[in-house]
Amino acid sequence: MAFSEYTPAAEASWRVASGENDDLVTQVKYRADLADFSQKNELAHRMTVSWTYDVDEDEETMGLPNTAQLALMREFEAKLTLALEEAMLGVLAFTFTRNGQRDFDYYVGNLELLETLVNKEFEAGLPIQLSIHDDADWAEYEHMLAGVQKSED
Repeated sequence: MAFSEYTPAAEASWRVASGENDDLVTQVKYRADLADFSQKNELAHRMTVSWTYDVDEDEETMGLPNTAQLALMREFEAKLTLALEEAMLGVLAFTFTRNGQRDFDYYVGNLELLETLVNKEFEAGLPIQLSIHDDADWAEYEHMLAGVQKSED
């Protein structure tokens, strides 16, 4: 079972935009193809999973996760994204990383089913916090796209 006309995250084309401010890198990874996703109305909530991590004093990372942290985040992202897609409960739209925090922003549907899935999928002890926001118009996604496009101009 899958969303119609939807490319799963693992097969999708992702874009990365980054910038630097105050000697820290800000990085946004996003899917531009979701702008035309026909089933947005079924995913009226934005779930932000915020993962905090210690920033290395090493100037090379510039506020981004180190290799070990990044590996854990990628594993977490793949597992949660696949579970949400298979249950047709949500899609990963973008991630935002800066200065010790990565936010995974998903657009999700049925909140009761979501709670059951999240409780099953999240592992105890991960440095994460979850928040849910009403965003039926995908305003945060559109805002992120506009910001990325502006920075590319």
